[in-house]
Parts: sequence; structure tokens; C-alpha cells
Amino acid sequence: MLKDITGQKFGRLTVIGRAGHDKHGTIWKCICDCGRVKEISGRHIANGNTKSCGCLRKELDQIRNKGVDNPSYKHGGSHSRLYVIWSGMKQRCLNPKATEYSAYGGRGITVCSEWIHNFKSFQGWALSHGYQDDLTIDRIDNDKGYSPDNCRWATKEQQYGNTQRAKQRNAPYPSRQASGYEAAADHGGLVHKLYQAIP
Repeated sequence: MLKDITGQKFGRLTVIGRAGHDKHGTIWKCICDCGRVKEISGRHIANGNTKSCGCLRKELDQIRNKGVDNPSYKHGGSHSRLYVIWSGMKQRCLNPKATEYSAYGGRGITVCSEWIHNFKSFQGWALSHGYQDDLTIDRIDNDKGYSPDNCRWATKEQQYGNTQRAKQRNAPYPSRQASGYEAAADHGGLVHKLYQAIP
């Protein structure tokens, strides 16, 4: 029986219905996050070869043209903002000597296996999930780790609000907030906010 994937999302593509068949199987009509509608072979969707209408490839090409894949750049972008964010994320979770470790790795926050040793995987997720230079990586649930299903790109104001709500939920008394560090990668560096306990 043919599996109906209508409504499912693959990368930037959301399947909106069947469009026909070819010798390889079903052709699906998809709408990309950019708004373009395109018909795509089911096998290309299933194997992950096609993740957008073509706009993602154009964005990656633009990055390459700016020199991100130059041999002097480790992993295709060691001097890029995304690489700094990726590195900072791992430092917070894995390095006990990191200033903000106690609020991250020290309380069980981890980096998923898909990202921890693979910058390209993190970069691909970032570029296909709304990354912009003025946004920071934000964990949707502050008690869970860094992973594709728990991360988003948010403004500093959104991230601050998310952190404050988590602190209020975890505070031992209604009139008191737990103190701790909240670190965010911003403009190629780490921005640290220290929240003090309320008397």
C-alpha cells in the first residue's frame, strides 16, 4: 500500500499532495518555505537528496562564493558565525572549565550525536531552519539538550523570555528566581547574562 506523506515536512519542503507517477514511483507536489511550489520525486524526498525547491543550494553556493569552503577554513567555515555558535554550544556542554558549564553540561544539558562531531550537519540544519545573522540558537525546552527537535533560531528578546519562564518554573519559591548563566552565541562571540537571586 502506498504511504501517504501529505502534510509531512522534509527540510524546507511540506508535501501538499500527489502529483502523479514516473518510472521510479510517486511524484509529490511540495511547497517550500520560500513559497515556491515544486513537484519532486518521492525517492528524492525519502533519501534526503532534495530538501528545498533549490533555494537552499543557492544559499550554500553564495556561502561558498564568499570563501567559506576555502582550505583555510576548517570544516567549511571555522571563521564563520555558525562555526563559533557550534563550538560555543559544545564548550558549554562538554568543557568543565568553561565559565557557563555549570548551567549547561553541569546540569545535564548535552549536544545530540548528530551535531556533536559534525559541523556540516549542524550547518545544514541551521541554513534550512531559518538561520539569520541577527538570531541566536535557542533551546525550546531549557531542561533538554541541543538537538534539531529542541532548537530554533530566535531573537535575543525571545531567548531571554524563554529563559526567564524556565527560571520561574524551576524556582523553589514563587518570590525567588534561581541564579545562573544564560549564554548565547551572538555576532561571532558568546554573550553571557548573569541572573542574580531576588532577595
